[in-house]
Amino acid sequence: MRRFPIGSPIAGLLVAILAGLAALLAGLAACGEPDEAPADPLAREDSLPLTARALPAGTFSLVSDIGDTLRFRVSPAGETIILARYRRAAGGVDSAVAVIDAESKAPLASFRRIHTADGSVTAELLYGRGFDGQARLTLTAPQGRQEDNIRTPYPALDAAQLPLVLSALHFGAPDTASFNYIASFEKEAFPARLEIGALVSLPGNEPVPAPSGPAAFRVRLRVSGLEERYWLAAEPPHRLLRFEETTRNVTWTLP
Repeated sequence: MRRFPIGSPIAGLLVAILAGLAALLAGLAACGEPDEAPADPLAREDSLPLTARALPAGTFSLVSDIGDTLRFRVSPAGETIILARYRRAAGGVDSAVAVIDAESKAPLASFRRIHTADGSVTAELLYGRGFDGQARLTLTAPQGRQEDNIRTPYPALDAAQLPLVLSALHFGAPDTASFNYIASFEKEAFPARLEIGALVSLPGNEPVPAPSGPAAFRVRLRVSGLEERYWLAAEPPHRLLRFEETTRNVTWTLP
């Protein structure tokens, strides 16, 4: 895994990218037996089956069965990739950006803003490097600003890079992988699992999903009571076709 020490050109680039994320978001809006538990619940010896394959670049949208629109953008930027998503709903706007390493897909920085009638809250994360990594978390709300260091042991994924980074998964065979999930407004990482399924037919929009579409790989995320299911196209570059938020019972599909 690459290391970007403080003061290096890449570290400076990340700081500069964080400073410009709000503008990018504005543009997007416009357009068996269990293993013995380790002493440290965040300690992981395995790794995520993510490849160096390029993510499908460009902008696309998904729509929900409750009428919301979710916009995504993937922007290659040299040794990094910028992933953005934007959702406007009746209650406000939720937008997020992640900067990731183009080869390893490890998170380097992220920014999330939730804006409602009561004002905006934001979370910025700037990641360090290494097996036992840390990230600097900055939370900003109408009540003030707070900074903390949080542990982000390898392997880790930032909530802001999901689900777009899943296009880089190795889909050779069904697999299960453990990792540490970094939620935008939380001061700790959460143990999480990805379940990579076999090739299936993409479900339709009927109340009881039935095989009715093209072939796709189904991926399931489980973390801290949250479960989400994603369908990615069988053919490279494995574009996101559909996902379900089972805890909210919301389904997102291509328009």
